[in-house]
Amino acid sequence: MARPISYTVPCADKSGAIRFEPRVGAPILLYVGNAQHRFAIQVHKGQTALVHVETGLIVGDVNDAAVRMMCSRGGGAPTDREASKWLIEALVAQHGADKINRQIKQKLAEVARYREQAAA
Repeated sequence: MARPISYTVPCADKSGAIRFEPRVGAPILLYVGNAQHRFAIQVHKGQTALVHVETGLIVGDVNDAAVRMMCSRGGGAPTDREASKWLIEALVAQHGADKINRQIKQKLAEVARYREQAAA
């Protein structure tokens, strides 16, 4: 497994102010259509999630994807990386790569605004 990376994700506190919280996860590069994105397999509060590193966008639960993957292929526990790839492939099949890449691009612009506000 790759060495863990640390990154920050935007979070809203109780007053509604945006702040950035540090997270740690195992890095994984995945393709959404023709675009390559950096994701992390993050364990936080007992949940193993696939998270887009630059935006903090939670794509889905890796453990749930692994169980669905085992059921669909008839046994054999997949690794977290295999389950993550399967999760992305399922999302692309359901929504299309263009729509997912467009949403990631919009979220990147939103996070950039949050970072500017935090720096000011």
